[in-house]
Amino acid sequence: MTAVYEQINAVFDQHPELFGGFKIELLRGDIVMTAGPDVVHNDIVETVQDQIPRASWRRLQTQDIAILEETSEPQPDFVVMERGAGPTG
Repeated sequence: MTAVYEQINAVFDQHPELFGGFKIELLRGDIVMTAGPDVVHNDIVETVQDQIPRASWRRLQTQDIAILEETSEPQPDFVVMERGAGPTG
């Protein structure tokens, strides 16, 4: 974790009200803040998710993922992985 990331994390811990309604991600070493999704966005994600058969696939929403080759911790709107693959818990 970089010093800048640690500083932002400290501000977030001390003043969470400053970040309400924002999605915060670490992307290629940069901290990126975007507006949180609206209802239309969530409806689209839900419609796509409903097309993927649950028996074969894990369908996760707003799941943090780590990209080992990069300093990134993106939080995509939707993640699909083969059932039984990936972390559990």
